[in-house]
Amino acid sequence: MNTNFKAAAAAIALVLAGCNGSINSPVVIEDGTRDATASQTVNGRIRVGDDVTVTSGSFRSVNGSATVGARSVVPSISVVNGSIRIGEETRTGELSTVNGSVILASRVHVGADINTVNGAVTVAEGGEIAGLVSAVNGRITVQDAVVHGGIQNVNGGIRLLGATLVHGDVVVRRPRGVSLREERPEVLIERGVRVEGRLEFERPVKLRIHREAQVGEIIGAEPEYFGDDDGQSAADADATDGSADGG
Repeated sequence: MNTNFKAAAAAIALVLAGCNGSINSPVVIEDGTRDATASQTVNGRIRVGDDVTVTSGSFRSVNGSATVGARSVVPSISVVNGSIRIGEETRTGELSTVNGSVILASRVHVGADINTVNGAVTVAEGGEIAGLVSAVNGRITVQDAVVHGGIQNVNGGIRLLGATLVHGDVVVRRPRGVSLREERPEVLIERGVRVEGRLEFERPVKLRIHREAQVGEIIGAEPEYFGDDDGQSAADADATDGSADGG
């Protein structure tokens, strides 16, 4: 998952280049702004209001979170130390952070990948992700949404809930250059979920699949199937190892 580090490389490059942006100031675009240009900062947050249209540039920050309001259109957002939060019915480009979570409200469309290293990814109902959703040390949760490019994780686990559709593969990678955590990541696939690609596991996992879910070929793990009478639900999954959600 070396692509997860693009945020760090790009943000540090802007410091050296002195390009469009600032060092210690936040980037703020007010509600209702049209034809705006994205900007960059080193030690500052990014805040984009509701009903905003950004037509050029990209947002980058080294030390600061990014927040985008509802019904906006924005390009890619890259953060090193901070989370990314996107409001409902907003359309974005690639979302990438190193130390932080990516949290999407309902009906968000991401036209590229979502990447994080140390943080969780949450995709709410009605969301659509054109690319890959990936994390290393944080849980990925997708609820009633569509992911076209597949899902990858290493240590954080994966929860697919509701009427989620994944067109690509669901993969848990083996960590590179480090020993495995003793605890197995949990992969939960609930009733109504459809995974058209493979379920592939390069390390031991706890794989739980509802009997009415539809999945492709399973490689590298023995699933535990459950039904509605078995007491397993998304709420139960929430109660298991909340530390997996990351920062």
